[in-house]
Amino acid sequence: AVPDFTTDDMQNLAVRDVAQWIKLWSGPDQPVVLASPSTTTKMLLYGGVRGVDTLYWENLPGLRAAAKVFAARSDDEAQALATRLGLTHIVSFSWETFEPAMVMLERGLPADAPLPTDAFYARLLKSPVPPLWLQAVPFKLPQHPAFEGAHVRIWKVVPPQSPATALARTTNFYLELGQLELAAKLAEQDWWQRDLTAMVMLAAIASRDGDREGFGAALGQVLARLNQAPALALDEHLHLVVALAVGQRVDLAQVQLRACMAKLDEKSLFQLSVGTLNDLLALSDALNVPWPSAALRETAQGLLPPK
Repeated sequence: AVPDFTTDDMQNLAVRDVAQWIKLWSGPDQPVVLASPSTTTKMLLYGGVRGVDTLYWENLPGLRAAAKVFAARSDDEAQALATRLGLTHIVSFSWETFEPAMVMLERGLPADAPLPTDAFYARLLKSPVPPLWLQAVPFKLPQHPAFEGAHVRIWKVVPPQSPATALARTTNFYLELGQLELAAKLAEQDWWQRDLTAMVMLAAIASRDGDREGFGAALGQVLARLNQAPALALDEHLHLVVALAVGQRVDLAQVQLRACMAKLDEKSLFQLSVGTLNDLLALSDALNVPWPSAALRETAQGLLPPK
């Protein structure tokens, strides 16, 4: 008889899945990850990615460099270190928790001391919106007893974003994970609710919440700001198309989807989330808007998980 998978087995499968997912979604670029040392080592083995803090005696400089990033006292300091190391992703598995120990070692603190609140690692886990040079990537663990209460956090290094763009993308991150309350909480911030991106996110939240009145009000604000659409990043532009389609403004949705297709190339595909890419494929079929090429559509389909 084949023995049941242990919790360790399932966790190792999850690490492998994340590593291979990051490799796939990095396209032609070689990803460089920062994670807990044992996790980094497994990701190199299972996914062929590169990493900073592998558990080998020859890699003491890499372990020290990783500790400096996790212990950095400011986001700017962490970004400068990440740039020097060529990082593309930071990954945290809830069952691999050596990062706090690395912070303590770097700060010269006893192991039983509380985690310094100004450490980059502490701020990254606590802050609802990551620094402007990072983007939270939604990733769901499968339903299994081994993952009860567990989670994976992935951040991708991106060109610096505006605060409004970072907030909108984080809102979408929570929407894709089904965490509607967190998405709505971010959307309550008044200072960003004057542009098209914000109104699209408000429409998305109202739609997910079944709030017809709220969706209608947000859609009205979206329609009043459509002149801002050409300046949107591709992911934000696709969210606009979804809002128009849900609002049954098919004519306008088709126009905006054609504009999205004009922005589309292979590199931009890898900047989308799984949910947004799935929306793009579905919208193309539903609105009868062709892709720039059959090869590009095939690449997009290959990036989606089996389900």
